[in-house]
Amino acid sequence: DNVRESIAEGSGFFVGGVPRIDLTANRNAESSEEEIRSVGYLWDTALDYDDKYILTVLGRRDGSSLFGPENRWHSYYRVAGAWRLAEEPWFNIPHVDEFKLRFAQGTAGGRPQFDTSTRRGWSRRAASRRAPSETGTCVRSTRPSARGLSR
Repeated sequence: DNVRESIAEGSGFFVGGVPRIDLTANRNAESSEEEIRSVGYLWDTALDYDDKYILTVLGRRDGSSLFGPENRWHSYYRVAGAWRLAEEPWFNIPHVDEFKLRFAQGTAGGRPQFDTSTRRGWSRRAASRRAPSETGTCVRSTRPSARGLSR
């Protein structure tokens, strides 16, 4: 997915109170485009012994350009276990058919999400206390949805 951003600035408005960059004495415009790339791997395993003891292991590795060059990859894990006490021969609690003790340890996280959106704004500020002219900035940013691997 691509992120496009355009910024236009102007100062010395010819007509006060009219926020149009084309009506300024000094203009500056910039634009940029950035490609967002991501990939992920997932491994999940569940083991069961004698219908009483359960072990699950999960591992995930995510790579994304949104993490920045120093943190391109993030890893996450989970280990969980359970003991179904109700399956033990000595378990006898009236009206209780299932009783299980569980424990899990792990990490969680995800890459930043950017939904399809367009941000537009306009700001004005005085150029200086001595100068009556104003400076204005207009920003237009488009961030498409960043889900999945681009190309």
